[in-house]
Amino acid sequence: MRTVSGIMLVMLLTGTLVLAFNVRRAESKPGTIIVPDDYPKIQDAIDNASAGDTIFVRAGTYNECITIDKPLTLKGESNQNTTLQLSGGSRGWGLFGLDIIASNVTVSGFTLIKDPRFYWPAVVLVDIDARSKECGNNTIKDNILMGRNTDALALLGSSGNKIMNNSISNNPSGCCIYMVDSSDSNFISYNELSGGWAGVYISFSSSNTVLGNDIANQKMMEPGVIGGNGAGIEIMHSPDNVVVGNRLTGNDVGVDVFAADSIDNSIYHNSFVGNVIQAGVYSSYNSWYSGYPSWDSGYPSGGNYWSDYNGSDLYGGPYQNVTGSDGIGDAPYIINALISTDHYPLMSPVKKIVGDVNMDGVVDGRDLIVVSRAFAATPACTNWNQLADLNGDGKIDGQDMIIVARHFGQHYL
Repeated sequence: MRTVSGIMLVMLLTGTLVLAFNVRRAESKPGTIIVPDDYPKIQDAIDNASAGDTIFVRAGTYNECITIDKPLTLKGESNQNTTLQLSGGSRGWGLFGLDIIASNVTVSGFTLIKDPRFYWPAVVLVDIDARSKECGNNTIKDNILMGRNTDALALLGSSGNKIMNNSISNNPSGCCIYMVDSSDSNFISYNELSGGWAGVYISFSSSNTVLGNDIANQKMMEPGVIGGNGAGIEIMHSPDNVVVGNRLTGNDVGVDVFAADSIDNSIYHNSFVGNVIQAGVYSSYNSWYSGYPSWDSGYPSGGNYWSDYNGSDLYGGPYQNVTGSDGIGDAPYIINALISTDHYPLMSPVKKIVGDVNMDGVVDGRDLIVVSRAFAATPACTNWNQLADLNGDGKIDGQDMIIVARHFGQHYL
């Protein structure tokens, strides 16, 4: 019944909106280039493509070093049978396998690995680099990345990117997703990240959203050294990031927030399960410093689930003094004494749900309203809302509202 109610509300909210945008302008369609039919190598196809074209890569293994320097879509036939075995180029400070230096690029449907014949350990499998020219609003989705002695995916001063629905594995000398140098307002969602020294590393970057990822088995390169490695999510010198709905399992540190300028980060509705250190906050400032993260979103939304929390749930209410359980622990969870506390720890692991656009822990009419306000928007529009683009296709439309409707009534608690 909740789903039916949600669909009815979608129809009421979108009926006139769809009609308003029903007339399409006549425009030429971008072309499609097929590899290896039209060109034997992916790079040759890119070099001969026009902006907006799609390059479709048939199943097979391709040994290349690839640079994308124009807006286009690079699509593999399937991430199960279309493999990019990447060697490194020499541009910039590092060696990159798939080097993206343009905006509005989409890469999907591949398995990406390092060419075992290529010795250099500094190869980055995939990078999005805006340090020398404008480069942002790119999408990396539905891929399998296997890093070995390298960072799997690096954002270098690039903003507005979507990294979603990828499976990324690594070994302890590599990072799964690495964001540095003012890589702001990126959206990291529903990825599976395992191995490495960090699942998501954020340094000198702000306003990123890390949503709904499974992050496991991140191990310290230097055992016993806190602040810089071994964390499921590492935040250093970076303010105003949102970490919500993630599952952090078996890491040396679940979430590590380092340095006093990492202020106003919001970390809630995550599940911390069996990490050696569930969470850490470290600063060169004294404990009175007020810029530490928020570990809950208030009552009744709640905070995070902590597998080592041993409190009870006999009471409810904002002050946990009303008889009757509410799914929130009666006592707070202390992360660092005096400076960092989850005031409303959850008693059960967080459910992974899609459609909670406003991230308040429940999919309801308020989420539909958020989507409707951004209806027909693309990233260039003033009313663009990244969270409302639920299917990651770069536009907000009826498909996004249908996703909300399908999950209508689901909640974290």
